[in-house]
This record gives sequence, structure tokens and C-alpha cells, in this order.
Amino acid sequence: MSLRLRLILMSTLGIIAIMITCLIGLNGIYQANQTMNSIYQDRVVPLRDLKSVADLYAVNIVDTSHKVRNGSLTAEQGITLINTAEAGISRDWGNYMASKMDGKESNLAKENEQLMKLANQVSGKLKQAMQNKDTGALDQLVVREMYPAIEPVSDKISELITLQLDVAKQDHEASEQAYLSTRTYNIMLLAAITLILVVISAWLIRDISHAVRSTTLFASIIASGDLSKDKPSSGKDELGALLDSLGNMQSSLRSAVQEIAKSSKAIGSASNELSQGSTQTSAAIDLQNQASASLASSVEEMTVSVSIITDNSEDVSTSTNIALAATHTSSEVIRATQTALSQMSDTIGSATQRILQLQDRSNAVGQIARVIRDIADQTNLLALNAAIEAARAGDMGRGFAVVADEVRKLAERTTQSTLEINETINAIQTGTTEAATIMNQALGEVQIGVQHAGEAAQSVQNSHDAAQSVHTAIHAIVDSLREQRQVCNLISQNIERIAQASEENNLAVQANTDTAQELDKQALMLNTVVARFNL
Repeated sequence: MSLRLRLILMSTLGIIAIMITCLIGLNGIYQANQTMNSIYQDRVVPLRDLKSVADLYAVNIVDTSHKVRNGSLTAEQGITLINTAEAGISRDWGNYMASKMDGKESNLAKENEQLMKLANQVSGKLKQAMQNKDTGALDQLVVREMYPAIEPVSDKISELITLQLDVAKQDHEASEQAYLSTRTYNIMLLAAITLILVVISAWLIRDISHAVRSTTLFASIIASGDLSKDKPSSGKDELGALLDSLGNMQSSLRSAVQEIAKSSKAIGSASNELSQGSTQTSAAIDLQNQASASLASSVEEMTVSVSIITDNSEDVSTSTNIALAATHTSSEVIRATQTALSQMSDTIGSATQRILQLQDRSNAVGQIARVIRDIADQTNLLALNAAIEAARAGDMGRGFAVVADEVRKLAERTTQSTLEINETINAIQTGTTEAATIMNQALGEVQIGVQHAGEAAQSVQNSHDAAQSVHTAIHAIVDSLREQRQVCNLISQNIERIAQASEENNLAVQANTDTAQELDKQALMLNTVVARFNL
């Protein structure tokens, strides 16, 4: 697998892991928001409507009837207050019936509707008695019919309130269980993804480090002039291709040096023959001509060989350029990975802000619960005042005292319910705080991934620098081979001079001697160059 593909694979896995974590977090936020909406719409609002209906029956109608009996209110005022109470009861009860109900709650509501019809009939009789200003009929209605008609409604509403609280408790327990399950799943998923990414990162770093060390060591051996070492085993990635290119360069350079060594020996032999021919010029001109021709052929072959070596070296230079381009591409891929991880970090930060917004909404619901508790406290105070008024009324106020006591108990139960709602809201706020903490931990892990990607980019840059050094060395070798080709051309020119001077004996001897000395120098120089390399 290529280095680029492995880096893309690791980056893709990291991005997928972050996306999964974000989706799970967003789903948890959505579920928590749905639970809060359900508690408010299906439990808190119906509780408010039920309490309003109970207060309108127990306080407005009953209290107004007693005040009209006692003369505290006129009959017209009493009728107006009862009409207002009936309108409020119809409105709030209609809102309650429009809310979501289960089977048991629906049955209780239908039973209460029947009881409310009886209570409304008594309310109509009370208004009729007030309108007729029939004090006796009003007293009979208050004492004998009003409480038997209204108290069952209050009891049934109390049952509905208790049922609402029980269902709210069940919803809270289900929400808490769902939160615990989601948290456990998230922790396990994050642990598994983290382990996979750590294993892949360690594997990738180990392979890259090993390949870079092998390539650097092999390039150093070649630079020192040791061409006898075999190329280390290489992989099939970009660094393996670079190592293969260095191996090809070593083989070409070894062949070039071997050819130069052979040519150096040939030049040495030719110079010896030329020296011997100079002492026997008068007797062996023909032999000298043959030797000159042979030497010219050898130099020509050497020139061709040097040209071939130069071309091969230029091919190696081209391969090195390709390797440099590959390392540059790897560096760009890693930088792209850093950018993607940074974007994921911003996404996790946005999800954390959504969790904090959910926490603010929980605080708003808590404010509503406190308002309900304040209303319950005021209702309790009204019940106490009503009990005091009933005590002042004597025997006539005993029934009213019983109603006031029931109202006080209902207010206490409402206060207790608001406390339980506050506890539920506190638990939800705790859950959102823990979710924000988990998202912050995920943000830290993404930032660590960005740091690791930067380290990988630095490692690839080091490889690029090493390849650049190899490329520079190859250019130096090409320049040296070009100089060798110029030397071969110079030798060829000298041989031509020897051929021309062979026609003149005396001058030929001196010319041959000078040429032999020059060839010896060139042979020594070539031997010195070849000695630098270990074949």
C-alpha cells in the first residue's frame, strides 16, 4: 500500500470517527430536548390547567357563594364572579382535554366531565338563587348541594394531578435510562476508535521511519564511494520507489566506474607500447602506426562509454526529480489532513455550544416550576384565610372549612410536585454538563490528531531534503563525467598528432615520448578517481 493511500486511510478513519461522535452527540441533544418538550407540554401545562380548574371551583364559586350569603358581596357581583369562573373552567378544561393522554388518564377525564356537569348545574342554581335574591334557597344550595357536587370534582382532579406526576416520574426515569445507555455506548465507541487510530498511526510511523532510515543510510554509503553494498529491501510505496531509484543509480555508477577502470588500464598499456615504439622508431614505423590506430580505437570506445554513462546518470537525475515530486505530494496530503482535522475541531465546538443552550432552556423550565410553587404557596395562604373565615362563621362555615383544608392539601401536593420537577431538571442539567465535558475531551483528541499530522509532515519534509541531497550529488557526478569525456577527446586529438608526426622520424620520437608521458598522467588520474570507489 502506498504512503499516500495509508495517510488518506488514516485521515478518513479519523474524520469518520469524529462524524460518528458528533452525530451521536447531536442525537442525544435531540432526545433530551424532546423529553423536555414532552414534560412541559404533556405534564407541566396540563398540571397548570387542572390546578386552575380546581381553584376556580374550590375558591371562586364556593368562596363567592359564601360571601354572597354573608353579605360581603352583592348578588350581582356574585353572579359576575361565578360567570367568570365558569368561563375560566370551560377554557382551561378544554385546553387540558386537548393535551396528549393515555388510556387511564382519558377515562379519569371523562368521569370528571360527568361530575363537572353536576357541579355546573349547581353553579347555575346558585346564580338563579342570587338573581332571585332568594336567601333561603341560596343557603340550602350551599349547605346541601354545593359541596356534594363540587368536592367529587376536586377529588377527581386530584387523581388526575397525581396521575400526571406519576407519568412525569416515569418519563424522567426512562430519559435517565436512555442517557445512561447512550453514555456507555459513546464511551465504548470512542475507546474502540481511539485504539484503532493509535494502532494505525503507530504502524504508519514505524514503516515511514524504517524506510527513511534505510534510504538515508543507503544514500550515505553511495556518497562515501562504497558501491559494493546491496540495496536494502524496499516496499511498494513512494519511499520504496525512491530507494529503488537509488539502487538503479548505484548500479549505473558502478558500471561507469568499472568502464573507467578498464579504460585507464587500456591507456596505461597504450602508453607503454608507445614508449617502446619511440626507441625503435627507425625499425618499427609500421608497428607504431598499428599501435596508434589501436590506441585511437580504444580512446574512441572509451569516449562512447563515457557518453553512455553520462546519459545514464542524467536518467538517474530524472528519477530523483520524480522522487522529490512524490515527497512534495505527500507533504501536501498531510497538510490537507491537518486542515480537515481543524474543521472537525470547530464542528465539535459548535456541538458543545448547543449543549450549553439546552442547559439554558432547562433553567427556563426551572423558573416556570418556581412560579408554580409560588402560586401553590399563595393558594395555601388563601386556604388558611378561608379556614379562619369558616371558623368565624361557626357551624355554617364547617363545610367551607373542609373545602379550605382540601385546598391547602392540594397546594402542598402541588408544591411537592414542583420540587420533584426541579429535581428532574437538575438531573437533566447534570447530563448536559457531562455531555459538554465529553465533547471537550473529543475536541482535545482531535487537536492531538492535528499535532500528529504536523509531525508526519515534518518527517516527509526530512525525506524530501535527503532526496534533494542525492539529486545534488548526481548532478556533480554528471558534471564529472562530462569532464572525463572532454579528457577522452583530448587524448584522441593527441593520438592524431602522433599519427601525423610518425612521418618524421626524429620529431616522431620526441612527440611519442611526450604523448606517452601525457597518457601516463591521464592514466594515473583515472586510477586515482577509480580508487575512490569500492566496487
